[in-house]
Amino acid sequence: MFTLLAYRKFNPTLSHNFVSNKQMKVTSKIFLALFITLLLSCDEKIEPDSNLLGTWIWVKSTGGFAGRTDTPSSTGQQITIEFSKNRYKKYVDGDLVDDLRYIIKLDNSIFSTEMEEIIIYRNDWRQTFLVTEQSLILSDECYDCFQHEYKRE
Repeated sequence: MFTLLAYRKFNPTLSHNFVSNKQMKVTSKIFLALFITLLLSCDEKIEPDSNLLGTWIWVKSTGGFAGRTDTPSSTGQQITIEFSKNRYKKYVDGDLVDDLRYIIKLDNSIFSTEMEEIIIYRNDWRQTFLVTEQSLILSDECYDCFQHEYKRE
């Protein structure tokens, strides 16, 4: 130990490199810890609420620039949607028109200053949702868009 200290005293480059290497190791460890924390906190996906899963029958859609209301009787269409663990399927008059992967995550919503659970589909369409045992309300995440109401099949 005494020899190393004496050697450092007479060799300033060794002492300087020793401090720099030690500081570099500490800085690297701090950076690595922050990077791992950032990675783990990004895009935290949420498992779908089991109440969301299943088949839903369209009741009505309201909204748009004109504030109109569409229903199965006004449009002549029967719409059914299905949510599985990571897939969304939409049927219009029995024909499959959408089959998309989706995730749910906490994100900013245009409807609130709080973070909300938002469904994000593979095509980047976003909807907030409110689900109970027998009803589902999907709200499109855009201005002058629609809110869709469904009942459980």
